[in-house]
Amino acid sequence: MVAHNTLASSDYGLLDENTLTPRPNYWSALLWRRLVAPAVLNPGSSPAPALHLYAHLFARPPGSVALLAINTGRTASQSLELPRSRTATR
Repeated sequence: MVAHNTLASSDYGLLDENTLTPRPNYWSALLWRRLVAPAVLNPGSSPAPALHLYAHLFARPPGSVALLAINTGRTASQSLELPRSRTATR
């Protein structure tokens, strides 16, 4: 399922109504569906208030993690350093 929110009248369909051409959101939803497993993980704290982190199990190979970082800042770029590998602790 893909859901979009808007505060005003907008067209957020995944396909163009007239041509049925896929829009960019279609491709991101398709990649998400194919690559990301449903299990949600705790990505830890963000290094900046405008940088939002999301972590999910990756679909393949088993045990891999997909990390999504979204910069909601309007003017400043963000950077994020990740370790090359990490061992899970329980």
